[in-house]
Amino acid sequence: MPASGNSILLDQNIPYEVTAWLDGFLANCMIDHAYDLGLSRFEDHEVFAFAQQRGSMIVSCHEDFADRRLFPVGRHCAIIRLRVEPTTAEVTCAALQRLFSAYDPAALRGKLVIVQQHRIRVIPE
Repeated sequence: MPASGNSILLDQNIPYEVTAWLDGFLANCMIDHAYDLGLSRFEDHEVFAFAQQRGSMIVSCHEDFADRRLFPVGRHCAIIRLRVEPTTAEVTCAALQRLFSAYDPAALRGKLVIVQQHRIRVIPE
């Protein structure tokens, strides 16, 4: 398993094509998609538990992952909540490129990150 900060789990609502693109863009990270891990029908809290057990950041479009009551900041590896439209592979890749061009994945540990069309908010521990 990669070192802390170098494992990313793409939730089921992230276009599958993003997996290969992100794997190339972040060559030092292990990138997994929920589909490949058999998590595509799991509830958010189950995906969250799996990611925490593996030490993986979660990338999701699900609004629930931004709920700090359910997933308190500082008590998880990191949650990246994408709020971009449309949720195509092209738009998703562009949003992630903006994020990871500005921030090293390891620097996001324990934080909630909201990626919007023209803004990135990092909510610290």
